[in-house]
Parts: sequence; C-alpha cells; structure tokens
Amino acid sequence: MHKEFADVIQKIAEQQGEVAPEQIMDEFKANYTERKEPMHFRKCVITDTETPDGAFTTLAKVTYTDHGIEKYFEGTGNGPVDAVQQGLEKQLGIEIRVLDYTEHALTSGSGAQAASYIHLMDVKSGKATYGVGISSNITRSSIRGIFSAVNRLFY
Repeated sequence: MHKEFADVIQKIAEQQGEVAPEQIMDEFKANYTERKEPMHFRKCVITDTETPDGAFTTLAKVTYTDHGIEKYFEGTGNGPVDAVQQGLEKQLGIEIRVLDYTEHALTSGSGAQAASYIHLMDVKSGKATYGVGISSNITRSSIRGIFSAVNRLFY
C-alpha cells in the first residue's frame, strides 16, 4: 500500500513542491477512508449459521447505496469478509479476490477505533488496489475497507 499511496503524494509534490503532513493525511482520507462513492456501505447484519451437514457458515445481509440509491444484498462465506465478498460479486457481476487483509487498533480502550486494510484484486483485469475502513466495530471496519477497495478498483 505504501507504494500505491506514495505515487499519489509524488504527483502532488511534482506539481507544488513539498507536501505538508496535513495535506498527506487529507489525501489519504480522500483516497481511502472517505472513498464512499458511488458505492457506500450503510449497514450489515452478520449471522453465523449451521448447514444441514453440521458445518458453519456466515451470512451477511448488507445495505448500501449505489449512486445514492439504497440497495441490498446477501452473501455467505467462511466469515464476514468472505460473505461480503461473495455477495458483492453476485450483486455487481464482478470477480474479486482478497489478496491480503490486516487490521489494527488506532487507539486503546473499549471505544477504540480499528483500521482495516484490504488488498483487493479484480480477477478479470489483474488490477489490484487497497481499501481502508475505520470503525469502532472491527466487522464494520473490514466491510468499509472492502467497499473502499471496490470503489478504487471499478469506479
């Protein structure tokens, strides 16, 4: 992700010279955490279920907006990230692969914010990018990261 974002800052530096730390943070937010158009994650209900053969699966029911129009999809997978990925693929007619996923706390305590970083690839083109989500709920943070990456990859 460092290389990808460094290219963004390099372009700015070539136009104006030195880039202030505040401007770097603003660019990071604009390119990753506040990248909410055209696809904007709104809410999700995650349910762990058991299949008839005794295996466990995760069901994600996701509400989002697409160009401001509220929409909904469901997906199932081996966990919340996989379930949302499966649902998005069906909903948007895309094929994506999560190449890497990391998360960490931004602050300490029970109300801490978490950051999730998703490295996502468009299987058809081979193009890959990163998405970042931030929330006090780690599942919500992860899903925001997926939507951030989808917006960067396809829009």
